[in-house]
Amino acid sequence: MISMPIYLNKMLIQDLHSILINGYLQSTSIKYITDKTDSVKLQKGMEKRCRNEDTYSKKKNKFHNREKSTCNKDKESLSIECNSLSDESNIMGSLDGKNTNIREFGITKIYTTFHLFHNLKNMMMNQNMIKQITEKDIINNNIECGDYVEFEANMDPICVVSQLNCIVDTMECYDINKLDNLLQEKSKLDESHFMNNYNVVLKELKNLNENLKSYNTRDIVVRLKNCSGVLTINTNNFSEENPYMYDMAYCNCKILCKVVKIAKSQDKIDLLRKTRMSGYYNKFLKSIAPHLKLLNDNDIITLNNIITSIDGPAIQALPIAIYV
Repeated sequence: MISMPIYLNKMLIQDLHSILINGYLQSTSIKYITDKTDSVKLQKGMEKRCRNEDTYSKKKNKFHNREKSTCNKDKESLSIECNSLSDESNIMGSLDGKNTNIREFGITKIYTTFHLFHNLKNMMMNQNMIKQITEKDIINNNIECGDYVEFEANMDPICVVSQLNCIVDTMECYDINKLDNLLQEKSKLDESHFMNNYNVVLKELKNLNENLKSYNTRDIVVRLKNCSGVLTINTNNFSEENPYMYDMAYCNCKILCKVVKIAKSQDKIDLLRKTRMSGYYNKFLKSIAPHLKLLNDNDIITLNNIITSIDGPAIQALPIAIYV
């Protein structure tokens, strides 16, 4: 029977696949290029020449005759003028044409995440990398941090974010000033003292809720018979585009994950660790228990408390896949 994944951690699957099966991402590329070039070149040239020449010479001779008399004789000759004018013109032309078609076509296989997951799981099973565990293995500490494990469990609806949403929505349905009046009346009747009013409580609950919803990560609690598992998931990794993870609540499913923490019988797994101020918020939630009780006593139905930890024996794990 082929498993139907409802949650796949794509990044982990691709990274593990590349290590174990020499996998790589493949794509299809089609390239089509058309290059047509036409060029025309026309050149016209004109050259004009003009030449002028003038020559003039004059010679003066002086000599003595036989009678020793002096004789002067000037010789002036050769005066030439030359004028020349010429025109030259030419026209040059050329036509070039180029038409190039380049077509590149390649087809490669693209493996879906489902296919990569099934290949990865089979390879890990063949190499004995996955431990098939039951509740007895968790109770008897037969697993270690870092192990890849596969087990069956039921998804539990426990979720801190959902609990906070319930209380916040209930309080916002009423006038906050009227809720504060309930505190004042309660104080007059039995001299009880409330440091925080409902306005302060509401703001603190909203801040806590935003911290827990940051980066789209949540804690899912899954139940075996006598132990539990806390899975840190990213809501973007569900198979549907806009899923609600608790659509599968109470359903039996299989989980392939990597163990990051083991909580023994006397230990707990904190569901507020993401806030980095777990001690503060646990103390705050404990302090508002009288506020919640007062609402229920006045027929304003809401939760009496918020579950913020899971008792051991339990494991905390990073899921690779959840499937049915």
